[in-house]
Amino acid sequence: MKNIFKISLTSIFITFLSTKAFTCDALNIEIGTEIKKITNYLNFVNEDEFPDADEEINEKDVTFKYRGMTEMYCPNVGLESTALNIFVYDSKVAGIQLETWDPSKKNKIYEYIKNTYGFVDSEVESDEWLGYKNLSTGGKLIYYSKYKDFGETHEVLDISNEQYVDFTLQEEVEEMFF
Repeated sequence: MKNIFKISLTSIFITFLSTKAFTCDALNIEIGTEIKKITNYLNFVNEDEFPDADEEINEKDVTFKYRGMTEMYCPNVGLESTALNIFVYDSKVAGIQLETWDPSKKNKIYEYIKNTYGFVDSEVESDEWLGYKNLSTGGKLIYYSKYKDFGETHEVLDISNEQYVDFTLQEEVEEMFF
């Protein structure tokens, strides 16, 4: 009986540690959060870079896309070959995106999703699979996709919600370079 208890306790402890090892606070930001609450943590998102009032772009009409290296904000989760994009609309987080920046490091985003959410079909791990999977849950819109560009396989993870997803579409997004 003692051995069963020890094995059960060890299993629970290992499960807890492996789940924690793959968490990343930057990817768990609540969509709709005011950006002033995240700028200290995600210092590549800079509210001061918004256009001045006298510029032609009205900040209420534009989504700003900020890019940082995921590894700086999510160390030790296996995302060292990805970029972290934060979409800001009306001074709120409208979406979060992970994207491949080094296609030679395959399936990094897939591995993160599998370890974090645990419900991705194994078929998407293959280099031959291209497309997208809807992984939405709990009011969050979560989409994983793989596509080829210049013969290289790229991965993308998009996170948003019904209220803000339209503000993350590329046609209406102004990229902010740091």
